[in-house]
Amino acid sequence: MVHRGNPAVREWVGANRDKIRDAVYKLYDVCWLDGKPVDWDADPRSRWAPSVDHVVPRSRGGDPFDLDNCRLAHLGCNARRGNRPARPHVSTRTEFPTRPW
Repeated sequence: MVHRGNPAVREWVGANRDKIRDAVYKLYDVCWLDGKPVDWDADPRSRWAPSVDHVVPRSRGGDPFDLDNCRLAHLGCNARRGNRPARPHVSTRTEFPTRPW
């Protein structure tokens, strides 16, 4: 299949994509969008399966091969986000539990 549009789309296939995917999978262990662990044994089409998410989406000019632009995400979280700006998971956990008064 020949892509005739954005050259970045053509580049995100094959060996280059696999190298970035392997590097991201080694660097991270939880989804950066919801903070939950990724199921490494999930069916590749499952929403809990690992995927590479681009902080600045490729469609908005993000570099698909810059490791600073790539994060680990659940396939479902990645698909839900689409090319909208990211709202990464931020832990609100405190050191000591508090009680509402």
